[in-house]
Amino acid sequence: MRSNDLSFSAAPALAYGLGLGWEGMMMMEDAGLAVTAAEFQDKLMRLRAAIEEAGADGVVLDTAKNVSWLTGMRTYVSVATDQSLARLIVLPDRVLALTSNNEVERFEEEEARGLPLVWDAYPWFDAGIRDVKTTRAISGHRMVQEAELESRLLNLRVCLSEPERARARRYGAIVGRVIYEVAASLHAGMTENDVAGELSGRLMAEGFQPLVVLVAADHRCGLRPHPLPTTLPIRHRALMAVSVLVPQGLILSVTRQAVLEEPTELEEREHHALQTIFTAITSAASAGTEAPALWETVREAYAANGFPDGFLHHHQGGLAGYQGRETFLRPDSTWMVPPSGLLAFNPTGGATKAEDTVLVEGRRFTPVTLASGTPTEPIHVSGQTWMRPSLIIVK
Repeated sequence: MRSNDLSFSAAPALAYGLGLGWEGMMMMEDAGLAVTAAEFQDKLMRLRAAIEEAGADGVVLDTAKNVSWLTGMRTYVSVATDQSLARLIVLPDRVLALTSNNEVERFEEEEARGLPLVWDAYPWFDAGIRDVKTTRAISGHRMVQEAELESRLLNLRVCLSEPERARARRYGAIVGRVIYEVAASLHAGMTENDVAGELSGRLMAEGFQPLVVLVAADHRCGLRPHPLPTTLPIRHRALMAVSVLVPQGLILSVTRQAVLEEPTELEEREHHALQTIFTAITSAASAGTEAPALWETVREAYAANGFPDGFLHHHQGGLAGYQGRETFLRPDSTWMVPPSGLLAFNPTGGATKAEDTVLVEGRRFTPVTLASGTPTEPIHVSGQTWMRPSLIIVK
C-alpha cells in the first residue's frame, strides 16, 4: 500500500503499538465503517415493518446473509456454510442473540460491539438446548419463518443505506487495487495456483475473506466459465476473477486480464467487445429499470458486438449485496433495480470476460472495484462514455 495510507490491516498493529490495547485496536479498525447502533435500529425498523406486513410479530434469523445484513457480524468460523453461528430471534421489543458458549464472547466483544442485542449461550456440545431456548423466547408470539419472509428480506438487503454504500466504495477500491497489482506483477512460469495464492494472501492481509478465486492461463481463458486454478503455468496471458467477503458482510466481485508482452489483435478485439457489452448492460440498469428490459439489452449488446448467442453459455450476473449474486439476470427475471444498490454483471465471450461491482444510485453509476491507477480505455455506449479497464500489459 501507499506509505501514507492507513490500511484496514495496518490499523490494528498501529493501535496496539501506540498502547491502545484491544479496545483501541477494534475502534481504529472499524472507525467509520462498523455497523452502528443507529444503523442497526434503522434496519431493525424496516425488518419489523416487513414482519408486520407478513402478518406476524417475530422471526428467527439463521442464515448468514440476513444476520450479516442486520448486524455486520462475521457469522462463521468456516465460510463453507450459509448458516450463521449466531441465531437472531427478532421480537417486537428486543432482539435475542443465541450462540454456543465457545463463540459468544467473540460475537459480543468483537463482532457486535455497541449493538443492542441480548446475548445468551448454550453448551457447544448440545445444540438441542438452542432450540429449547428459542421455543421459550418465541412463546406467545406470532412468528413467520425466515424462508417465508425471504422475498421481503431480499428487498431489504439489496437496497443499500448510506453506510453500506460507503463500505462498498472504500472496500471496493481496495479489492480492485489488489487484483490490479497482482495482475501487473505476473511473470511467465507462475502457475494458476501461484496467482490464486497471491490474490488470496493479499486480500486476506487487508482483512477480507476471498470466497471465489478463479484463474485461467493461456488456453484455459474462455475454456471454462469458472476456471478453478490448477498447476498450469502462464506463458502469455491470464484471467483472474474474485468474489470477496468484505467487513460488515457485503460481497464484491471483479475480473481482470493480463498479457505478457503485447496482446494479439484478437485479444484486444474480444476484450473491447466484452467491455462494451458490460457497459451497455450496466448503463441500462438505472434505478427502477425492470429485469425484462435489461434482458433485452443483454441480447442486443451481445449481437451488436459479435457474439449473437454468447449469453447462452454463461450466467450474466445480476444484483449483488450480501451474496455474490442476490438474484441473477435471467430470461424469466421479474425484479427491479433498487434506488441504490450493487450490480455485478459479468458478460463472457471468446476467451474473456468483463466484470466489476457497480454502485447504482438513481441514474448515477460508480464502479467501486475499478481502482484508481488501473489502466483504462474509453467505451462509448448510447451517447455515454465510460472508462473501462483495458488489458493489463506486463512487460
